[in-house]
Amino acid sequence: LWAPADLFDVLPDTLCEAVDLQIDDAGALFVLVHQQTNNELLWRLLQLPAWGQSAKHMGLGAKNEVAVALAHHDSGMVAVCGTAPTGQMDEIDALAHLFRPGLTSEPWRVDYHPIMKDPHQFAEHPRDCVFVGDTLTLVGEANGYHELEINTRDRLFVLRLDTETNATAWTVPPPGDKLQSGAQAIAVDDKQRLVIAGYTCDDACAPVGDLRILDERDTLVWQASLGSFPTKQFAVQDLAWSPAGYAVVATGGLKGNESAFTVRAYSTAQEEALWTFTRKDLQVLHFALALAIGGYGEIYAGGYGANGYPAIAYIAG
Repeated sequence: LWAPADLFDVLPDTLCEAVDLQIDDAGALFVLVHQQTNNELLWRLLQLPAWGQSAKHMGLGAKNEVAVALAHHDSGMVAVCGTAPTGQMDEIDALAHLFRPGLTSEPWRVDYHPIMKDPHQFAEHPRDCVFVGDTLTLVGEANGYHELEINTRDRLFVLRLDTETNATAWTVPPPGDKLQSGAQAIAVDDKQRLVIAGYTCDDACAPVGDLRILDERDTLVWQASLGSFPTKQFAVQDLAWSPAGYAVVATGGLKGNESAFTVRAYSTAQEEALWTFTRKDLQVLHFALALAIGGYGEIYAGGYGANGYPAIAYIAG
């Protein structure tokens, strides 16, 4: 049930689409949207000091920049992650705009080019980002002619941007026994390791999802399968780390129950899910799209239910 106090228009009378949201410990909301501006769809970053208060403008994207995720640092720094046009063969580079408290935007454009390859041979597609200490980490796919490949293919990438030294570091591991790989979401565990929701697939991409944990050197230390999905759009939607010591992931429904609102939890002590929450009321599509976890481990999963209505599941983690 929804009451009037549960709904608040961030930008009244403005054509825009939500991209991501972060909330700091003081209750301030940072809202990332794509907004129609002068016949252009531009990303825009806003800050609300508290729920229901007027939005304060923080930043506006340039033409053809695309925002995909928002990250918040304990210092108050905020990062907008996405892509920027290059005008080169690769068309896009990875993009991060840093907003340090009291300062204007600090843009980073980063191109992946391995040794012995020229710049701008790979198109980077970030999907999510997170701060690990003072390092902003982006994950996604790098598309191009990788080593020993005769076709352009996707490979999962991890891009670390050190906000203190301005150093950048790429990790692009091989896809294992498949032809392609990618990452769709990232979180940080209680040991400050990267938790990545990824996938592998062949050229006709019916992805096999997985969770991976990487140490500070981006070495794989744990992995668990999430099962097969019909398309990447049905794979991982969001990922969060619980103070209860496990990862929570929102995905499309499992085989035989594809239309269900689905949330699962995974512990590093085992490969199988600790628990699974699913819900569907009619023979129509339901989907979990976003996750948040409270200080006591309670889980809030948002998405849509029957007939496309907004739905939130409150799960006692």
